[in-house]
Amino acid sequence: MKKKENNNTTNISELNSIKRLKLKLYFEEYKILYEQIVRRVDMQQKLFNYQLIAAGIVVTIAIKYLGVDAVEKSEYIFARYFLLLTPMIFIFFSWSYYNHDIMILSLAKYINKEVRIRIKNLLDGEDMLCCEDFLQKERRMKIKNYGIIPILGEEYLLPLALPAILLIVYTAIFFYNDLKELLEWEKDAIYFVQLIIFYIDIMLITMTLDLKIKVGKGYLKILD
Repeated sequence: MKKKENNNTTNISELNSIKRLKLKLYFEEYKILYEQIVRRVDMQQKLFNYQLIAAGIVVTIAIKYLGVDAVEKSEYIFARYFLLLTPMIFIFFSWSYYNHDIMILSLAKYINKEVRIRIKNLLDGEDMLCCEDFLQKERRMKIKNYGIIPILGEEYLLPLALPAILLIVYTAIFFYNDLKELLEWEKDAIYFVQLIIFYIDIMLITMTLDLKIKVGKGYLKILD
């Protein structure tokens, strides 16, 4: 009988050791994943700072070179390409930013749907990683109070707004006049190229905005 009890005690001790080892490994995995998320958030902040610097440069150039008479503007080729090509810089920044968001979402889902569940099972149902529960409630409360704005990124939408402003300026100054004269065959092919770039810009901004909305909604579904 005593030998049997000793065997049971040994088995329980071994099981507890295995459980502690598993918990240690899972928490180490959680730590590594969390650090990856922190690094990506840090890179996002750097990208956002770069966008603000670029926006300052763009606004400075715009004030210097676009503040001329409207008649001169209509023939100013630099102004046309400045307004058409500059948005692509911010679109590239935005796509890089949202790429980090997509990876953060994947890491957060893995933490909550895999690592968190395994730790919870080892702790007999006690939930240790509840941070995302709180964050999801906060995100949904923001949606309830402020509508679609939190999904669009609030202040992080600013770099996407500048390309739209540049294209609005191009439309107001050049687009309709060029389109009319192009249809009347009074402009050469270079203006046709500019109109193609304009439509590409519109398409890219639309795709970027759609991506941002999908990412914003993704944060609301991490636990789903």
